[in-house]
Amino acid sequence: MLPFSGFYLAEDYHQKHTLRNYPALMAELKAIYPLLKDFVFSMVVSRLNGYLGGYGTCSGLRSEIADFGLSESNGKMVLDRVCRGSVEMSCPTKKCS
Repeated sequence: MLPFSGFYLAEDYHQKHTLRNYPALMAELKAIYPLLKDFVFSMVVSRLNGYLGGYGTCSGLRSEIADFGLSESNGKMVLDRVCRGSVEMSCPTKKCS
């Protein structure tokens, strides 16, 4: 077996596939990152794509969403989608933190 020797970016229409289901969020992110390379390599865009794709937790999103620079409406929409049905356990003692 040969070692992996390269990485190729997917075509534009495959980039951040999950985000493409949220047109208002995509429009906002494309306004923030108008160049395709900036959009594709953005940590914020990648994190949002992951959260909306089911990777990450509601509490994790809550801890970093303020740093994403989203409008109030898109921030709320993302939180609603990711945290819907999530049961956050509260810590009964100070030992949890």
